[in-house]
Parts: sequence; structure tokens; C-alpha cells
Amino acid sequence: EVTRPVCEQALLEDKNNPDTRFGIARILYYEGRYKKARPILELLLEDGYAHAGELLAQFYFFGDGVEISYEKFFQLAKRAHELGSVGAGNQLHHSYYWGYGVLADDKLAIEYLEEAVERGDSRSIIELSKALTHGSLGYEVDRQRARSLLATELIDGNVDAEIQFNVIRLLEPKDLIE
Repeated sequence: EVTRPVCEQALLEDKNNPDTRFGIARILYYEGRYKKARPILELLLEDGYAHAGELLAQFYFFGDGVEISYEKFFQLAKRAHELGSVGAGNQLHHSYYWGYGVLADDKLAIEYLEEAVERGDSRSIIELSKALTHGSLGYEVDRQRARSLLATELIDGNVDAEIQFNVIRLLEPKDLIE
């Protein structure tokens, strides 16, 4: 288990490693030390580090140390996505589905969700499987596809996938996956 002192020591040893700097910024973010985390993330984003944009977007969505701004959330998620962040696809899905910082557009929302699923984003896989289970977010009920999406997540030990799989089992107990 990586602890904060271990990350801080790694940062001292390799200050220019973007993964290390991102790790420190993430720890600071989760500790609620937003004023220290944000400048690190902004510099990383300037250098093209995709995950920094994804995490910065959260600042503006939740108002973590900044004023809530769905427009800024959308802009940062878009930038992170352009840089290759898989999770930013899920953020863009939410932006377009709910109209966060942009006009709602169900077609674009579905495109971003499907792309994030295709690229292996666990949050998106769970979200799409829920939509397919219940027929929401513009999807028809397709529990077979929902189960299929969950397969890899179950093998990887994703607890959310296990919960969603059990929801499907409750809805269709006679149609179980082997």
C-alpha cells in the first residue's frame, strides 16, 4: 500500500516524473488540500498530462476549493479526453446527458459513454450495464449485453460489477450466467 510519506519521498527523488507529481496531487486532493493540489495539476495539464485534466474537472464539478462551474468542468474534461484520458469520456457523457456546461445531446452522450466502455473505463462499464439493465439513458433493456459487459469487471474483482450482476440476477433469476 502506497502511503503519503512514500509518495513524498518518491517526489523528492524524481521531481520531474509526471506520474509521481500526479500521485502527490491526487493525495492532496483526497485530503481536501485543494489549494496545494490544483497548481500541480494545472502544470501537469499544461504539459499534456491527461489525467490531470480529468481530476481538475472534478474540482469544478463538485466545487472543491473553487466555485462550481459546469462550463469549466466540461472544458477540462474535453481537454483531458483530447489528451487521451479514458475517464474523461465518462465525464463528457455526463456533460452531454445532463447538460453540464454544454447543451444536452443524448446522441453525443451515448457516443462518449460507448467510447469510454470500449476503452475499458470501469465506471462507464458499470454505468452502461445499469442503463441496459433498466432501459435508461436512452438505451433499451438488454440484460444480455449488460451481463457481457460485466464479465471482465467480475473477473477483475470489481465490487460494483458484482452488485450490478446480482441486480440482474434478481430481475431475471432463471437466466443466470454460468
